[in-house]
Amino acid sequence: MNSTSNVLVLQARDRQTLGALAENGFMDTDMIHEHHFAAVSQRRCRQRLSQYQEHGLTRVLNLRLWTSEQSRRAPVVHSLTERGVGFVQSHSPMRPMRVSKLEPQASTIHHRLSIVRTKLVLDEASQSLGLVPPESLLDGSKTAIHSRVMTCRRINVATCITCSESLCV
Repeated sequence: MNSTSNVLVLQARDRQTLGALAENGFMDTDMIHEHHFAAVSQRRCRQRLSQYQEHGLTRVLNLRLWTSEQSRRAPVVHSLTERGVGFVQSHSPMRPMRVSKLEPQASTIHHRLSIVRTKLVLDEASQSLGLVPPESLLDGSKTAIHSRVMTCRRINVATCITCSESLCV
């Protein structure tokens, strides 16, 4: 950090963004921009996310391999650090549910981002209808994450209806 960037003043949007990272575990830059920085440019969103990282609130997951039908570039994936957890805890009565100290396995990143993306859509739709968003979509158990799966018992493989990923059962 240079001497001019020693102080980071967190606005309401910053608290909401860090809270969303705590709730979801991690989000890519496009998700954060769409849900928290839609009123500003992608560039400004990336600058602010970089400031979070410089001040030790977030970290960027290192993706070595990425394959997606929709994009040829790997997304930049953000998650909270312990310092970020402390900040969220100081502004919330309970510990964030989705904070991982370890980097997720590379083979699950695409799937987990799809689950978070689906959760954000469901939350937004629920709020627009005045309903309480569903709580269990990101529960740690496979049955909650993949609440609707189609199972082929002969080969012990299930397909998640949310993101079409095959899962061993």
